[in-house]
Amino acid sequence: MEYIEGYNLEYAIYERNLTFSATNGLQLLKQLIQPLKQLHDAGYVHRDVRIPNVILAGGLPHLIDLGLSCAVGEELPQELRDTLGEGSDLAGSAAAIKRRMRHPHPSSDWFGLGHLFLFVMYAGYEAVEGQVERSWEEELALPALVRDFLRKLLNDESAWPSTEACERELDELIATLEREA
Repeated sequence: MEYIEGYNLEYAIYERNLTFSATNGLQLLKQLIQPLKQLHDAGYVHRDVRIPNVILAGGLPHLIDLGLSCAVGEELPQELRDTLGEGSDLAGSAAAIKRRMRHPHPSSDWFGLGHLFLFVMYAGYEAVEGQVERSWEEELALPALVRDFLRKLLNDESAWPSTEACERELDELIATLEREA
């Protein structure tokens, strides 16, 4: 891997107050799906697509940290899965989210992209004081097509036959939003 000098997306959001529109967030996903497509085509899965693993340099995002990558279908030894906190079955728990992200299938990286997109969208979110916490679908003002795509990233492991198909749908979504703007 080549050395990339810059700062990570987590720092950009929390320390530099970087925010994104829905279209800009989708364009970020488009840029990140390129290296994932190459990785998946080579038979590997990243399994750790998160905001601290995206470096911003020269105005472009770079996906880093392949430490948890594995071959598609490769199962980790039980001891390592336990160490990584993948043993809990509680829906919505941190362990359940980790387990979903660590699945040795390209859909785990799609899930990571969806999770990353939520962080990016929440970067500009202003909570109303005293308001009860709600789901992302209720809190974020996203166009219906974006919500549908995000649901597929987060919930549907068989949404696309390949990362290339996911990318095509993302391209169509971005084009639709740009036409409507």
